[in-house]
Amino acid sequence: MKIFIASLIFLVAGVVVGFYARYSHEERHVTNQALETGLQEMESSSREEAGRDIRAIELIESGKTTDAVQVLSRPIVAYYYVHALDAGTNDEPRSKTRAMIEQLMSTNKIVAAAITNSRTNYPPPKKVP
Repeated sequence: MKIFIASLIFLVAGVVVGFYARYSHEERHVTNQALETGLQEMESSSREEAGRDIRAIELIESGKTTDAVQVLSRPIVAYYYVHALDAGTNDEPRSKTRAMIEQLMSTNKIVAAAITNSRTNYPPPKKVP
């Protein structure tokens, strides 16, 4: 009887240890996949930003500053409509960035036109109930 109880205890302990080892391995695998995906997205975003900035520098060097401002205004427009107009948050950095964009709109006709002309490409901002 003692051998049976001892065997049962070791069996249960083995199952618990095996389950824990499998669970922790799976958890690490999922975490590693999420980290890898995040790094790939960051690299893609950085690559896109570098390409845009290279194009803007080339335009500036060739004297086409209006075209350069148009290229540089694209991410500003996207941020303005996707994040800055979101009324559902009182995020101070977002508010400051929105104020900076609106100040730029008041002094730069190219950026103002880009934002105004892109209004239909983005969904309307969320309304706070």
